[in-house]
Amino acid sequence: MKNRALWKSAVFGSAAVLTFAASPASAEVLPTSGVYPARSDAAVAVDTIAIAPLEGSQGAAQRFALRDRLERAEVDGQQWLRILSRETDEAQAIIIGSVGHDSLREQLDDKEVEDCVKKNAEKKCIKYRTTFVPCEKLTVRLYPDLSMLDREGRELFGFASRITQTEEYCEDESEIPSTSGMLDAMHTDLAWEIRRELAPIEIKREVRILESRKGLVKEDRKAFKDAVRVTKSDALAACIGFEGLEARNPEHASVLFNIGLCKEGAGDLDTAMAYYEQAQAAAGEKSYINDAFDRVEAFQRGAIQLAQREQAILANKASTQEN
Repeated sequence: MKNRALWKSAVFGSAAVLTFAASPASAEVLPTSGVYPARSDAAVAVDTIAIAPLEGSQGAAQRFALRDRLERAEVDGQQWLRILSRETDEAQAIIIGSVGHDSLREQLDDKEVEDCVKKNAEKKCIKYRTTFVPCEKLTVRLYPDLSMLDREGRELFGFASRITQTEEYCEDESEIPSTSGMLDAMHTDLAWEIRRELAPIEIKREVRILESRKGLVKEDRKAFKDAVRVTKSDALAACIGFEGLEARNPEHASVLFNIGLCKEGAGDLDTAMAYYEQAQAAAGEKSYINDAFDRVEAFQRGAIQLAQREQAILANKASTQEN
């Protein structure tokens, strides 16, 4: 199997459980769900974090946004992180650093606006007036330099970068961007990115099945069509139908892919991966199969992180009791 990037560019909202519509509304789909891993494996075992006062012009605002976002991180309905306002013996890690900013307004070319100043009896414009409206570009830059350290001072996670946002506007617009408003949005986005570094996220998807019956033996075409038809009303019956077709069609890409999707939806990720590999062997390199590989690999890594965290929490409790 060729190497595939685990993470693809995506814009995530603020919900703890993300739901994706992965196919057109009219397509036949099957549900799948799992936990996408935190981007930082090193921080998975940490469940109690102190956020130190952050230096810089935006340190206080970013600290507030971080606390708000990290406190609301949940996995399987359970709070993932406990955030402390100061460093204590309870804290397993501490976030330190600074967040600065600067901003710049630049003059742009004026916008030409044509207004009607005179109309005839039929209310058609017969005379226009041209005016020019000043326009500007506002650029705001945020300079976060943050680290999360464990009790021994080892860095578990670091974020040092320049984040830039620009807005172009003219004076006749109803909403004029402000530096403070743009900074608020940037604080929220940065807090979300750090939350994704430190905590997994639950994903729910509806994935389109393959509906091509080409190549099926004649007596199985109706059974395949029947399985496709019931995906919306009875996913289990659909999966039983697809699985019943495998023995006589062991190299049919649609049958293999759909069974893989059934296994994925049931949480049997290793078996799902095996079926997707067989589907790729039958169909060749396809984007929907690569997407399935990426999704299952992410779910597998997420499951590993959950197991590692549970072991770390149990070990921490045992150590606390001994002391």
